[in-house]
Amino acid sequence: MSAAEFVEFWRSVRLVAMATVGPAGQPHIAPVHAELAGTTLRLVVYEKAVRRQDLAANARVAFTTWRADGSVAILYGRAREVPGSLRGARPGQSGRPRRVVTVEVPLTRIYAMRAPERQENVAAQAWIRLSDPALVADLRQFFREWGCITTEASGDTIQVLLPGAPSERQAGLEIRTCLGAWLSRHPGVEAEIIASELRN
Repeated sequence: MSAAEFVEFWRSVRLVAMATVGPAGQPHIAPVHAELAGTTLRLVVYEKAVRRQDLAANARVAFTTWRADGSVAILYGRAREVPGSLRGARPGQSGRPRRVVTVEVPLTRIYAMRAPERQENVAAQAWIRLSDPALVADLRQFFREWGCITTEASGDTIQVLLPGAPSERQAGLEIRTCLGAWLSRHPGVEAEIIASELRN
């Protein structure tokens, strides 16, 4: 990702995971809202939160977040409390008053990756003519068991559609393989692909 892409990405996510290290080396992780300002993250933590205690002993912290399209970012930095930022916050479910403190994290490393490029799946089709029209229904059933969609185009011809193939070439290979397997079960029967949208 470019710097501009990373900024757009970060602003598009709602929550990020924040990881800290406890005094005995045990990891702690929690969802937080973290605002990006230049190369610094700003967030608030509750006064008595475990991660605040962790940061007092070990300022190193990591964050990660991602989107459904596969783009992801991992950030590292060292946290510090903003002096004089301790203030009241909404009471918790118990009704007891709570306070939060603002934390700034100058970032030391940023790993950000774009969403992987994805090829659209294709739906390839072929028309197959049989020498024995009485076997049309049997061939259609065979293709359906392979995940194809079939229709009867005429008395001796079927249309075969293979949805979701990664490429036309792969679709063509699968349809021809399926047809070959069916023909091996029916010696003496001939089949001809008379029209197709398949690549050799």
